[in-house]
Parts: sequence; structure tokens; C-alpha cells
Amino acid sequence: MQLAMIDAVTSFVWSDAMMHCTLLDEDAEHAPNLLGAYRLAPAKDGWLTVGAATNDQFRGLWAALGKPEVADREENSTIAKRAARWAAVVAEYEAELAQYPLAELIPMLQAADVACSPVLTAEEVVVDAQVQHLGTIRVVDHPIAGRMRETRPPAQFGGTPAVPSRPAPGPGQHTDEVLAEAGFTNEEIAALRAADIAR
Repeated sequence: MQLAMIDAVTSFVWSDAMMHCTLLDEDAEHAPNLLGAYRLAPAKDGWLTVGAATNDQFRGLWAALGKPEVADREENSTIAKRAARWAAVVAEYEAELAQYPLAELIPMLQAADVACSPVLTAEEVVVDAQVQHLGTIRVVDHPIAGRMRETRPPAQFGGTPAVPSRPAPGPGQHTDEVLAEAGFTNEEIAALRAADIAR
């Protein structure tokens, strides 16, 4: 089996983000591209992802920001109308989002059922509540590096739990086992080591 990360990511985002690249005939009608509705946006003290693709999400976004009348305007009444002027739509709500700190903004949007998440630094990922809840990262004792963090196997199976692998072996760590499995006797292995053929 082969699995390229770019294949997995492209397949995952294709139906939402690549609609405009799908139909190739000149007379094809392209639906609004949802890529524009799921985007990074600036907050007062950082960045967040926000998704206002559906009518409910869009109304929820503006309700959370205390301006439900914006969503009620005729030019914002349907996905197609918003898509036709998406740059202006985004500029308007991003200007509002930028007025709030993330600690205030994220709970407001979540309460309104708007898809959102703060953009985390690497250091913030390590201590993120969801990462800790899932046990995504664990602390192990490495024989050379000492205490270190590593990710658990991402695929979790109920009947056959994934077991984290052991650390990468050092040079020559498994020479005896490999040569013995290949049929060499202890004396032959010792001779190979003495002749500097095996390490």
C-alpha cells in the first residue's frame, strides 16, 4: 500500500475547496466555492479559523457579533448572493472579528454554532485541552535523548489498539539478532565483528 500525504490532503479538501477546478467543460456552471467560506481571520490578539458557509452559520456569525441585521440584508440573504460579492462579505465580518480577543470571540461563535477554532502555535498545541483529552501527545523516556514528547499512532482501533513503536535503534544495536536470524552462529558473528565486517 502507498499513501502520499498530498493525495490524502487533496482528496480531503477537494469537494469543499476545489469546486472551481472540477468541471472542465466551457459551458459548466460553477457553484460557489466553499473555500472562501472557511478561512483564516484576524482577531484582536491572534488568528482563528471561521466557517460561515451555510445561511445558518452566516446568521449565527453576525448574531454573535451583535449585528444580526447585517445577515438580514438582501445582498446577504443567500449563499449565491454572498458568493457573488465574497470579498466584500469577508472584509466586513473580518473587520468585526478583529475587534475581539480570541478568549472572548471563540466562545461567542461556538455558542452561535459557527465553525471556528483558534490558530495555535506549536507550543499551544502541546497544552491544548482537546489534544490533552485525546492523549494525542505522550511523554516517553528515550534511551539517548531522555524525556521527550511524541505523538501516539493517529489511527485508533477498538479491537486492536495501536502500540507505539520503540525508539529507532542505534548503530549495531540489533546486529546479533539479525545475523542469528540469517543463520549465523555465535562464533561466526564474533568473527565478523572481530574482522570489522559487522558492527
